[in-house]
Amino acid sequence: MTGTGVSDRGWSRGQRPVVDQRGSGTVLAVMAIAVVAATAVVAAVVAGLVVAREQVAAAADQTALSAARAQANGEDACAVAAEIAERNGTDLRDCEVVAELTSFVVTVTVTKDLDPHWPGLPDRVEATAHAGRP
Repeated sequence: MTGTGVSDRGWSRGQRPVVDQRGSGTVLAVMAIAVVAATAVVAAVVAGLVVAREQVAAAADQTALSAARAQANGEDACAVAAEIAERNGTDLRDCEVVAELTSFVVTVTVTKDLDPHWPGLPDRVEATAHAGRP
């Protein structure tokens, strides 16, 4: 420091250095947009999983009800279940009929592959439903 009251940095005491901040708002805006976009992608993926799960659950319910109706009419419940599952865009993974003298329960499990597949998330959804005459 010299005796003139000016520091070695070229500005006097009590003053702050002038820093060029041009473009800093742009950087913040780009970061905010990136965060919003990432959040939107995550929300869309989660919403897609929820919708797929609900669709497969509805398909399982319809498949089980159709199979139970077929069983009540003396038809092959699992053959009907396979047909209904295919019509709903799902795969019949399991079909079981437990029958007694006057009652029966049909249990079906259907699956559906998810497309596109996201790393770290399930690649298929599955649902099980029961229907019958107690």
